[in-house]
Amino acid sequence: GLSRNLLFVIESELPPRAIGTRPLPAPAFARLRDAVAALPAILDYVGIKGAEIRRLQLPDDKDFFFIVTDKKSAPPADWQLRWESGDSLETMAARLKAFWSAEEFSAERKGQKLEYVDLRFGKKIFYRFAAGFD
Repeated sequence: GLSRNLLFVIESELPPRAIGTRPLPAPAFARLRDAVAALPAILDYVGIKGAEIRRLQLPDDKDFFFIVTDKKSAPPADWQLRWESGDSLETMAARLKAFWSAEEFSAERKGQKLEYVDLRFGKKIFYRFAAGFD
């Protein structure tokens, strides 16, 4: 059978690295590897069902923008989960769960296409809906 390992594509504006080197410094790469392994369980814990992560954007070597695909929407819709790699995965999960389950956000997201959720600013969580979506 096919491997159930999560495969993803890295998109980056970082300067090119020599062939045979990692796209990130070793500590950042280790944090990325841990986050990729934990994200399916985190999304499930938060209550985001039917989602998967197949792509990642790296604006720098400390911020990770995971592209979450909501496979339950028709057609499947992508949104970004922005995370600063210095935060623990437990903190990411707790912040995302509190935000996702907030009544205000739940009411606002009905009929909207989510563009991103940004968890990089401590207790301040930023998000945006795409314009013109019904």
